[in-house]
Amino acid sequence: MKTHLALKKLVDIGKVSCVMTENNDGLHSLAGFKKDTLFEFQGNRMTEYCYKCDSSVMRHFIINDAIRKCVACGSNLSSRITKGEIKKLATKAMF
Repeated sequence: MKTHLALKKLVDIGKVSCVMTENNDGLHSLAGFKKDTLFEFQGNRMTEYCYKCDSSVMRHFIINDAIRKCVACGSNLSSRITKGEIKKLATKAMF
């Protein structure tokens, strides 16, 4: 976790604009990265995402196959492991 916090500090002071990672353990999110400064290529085993209203929920457990509903709009929540981060990267003009 020390490394995740050190990377977050680099973003906070403007030395790094964003962090891209293949880790899916949720530690970057727990370190406090904002959505626009963290790109998780393989998703996050601790975050569920609503594709209808763009909200997300950080869980304190590894997400299983149970279907949970979005508190904001009532749609089904989905794991970011399969699609969320790749879709987000594809819609941003980063490169």
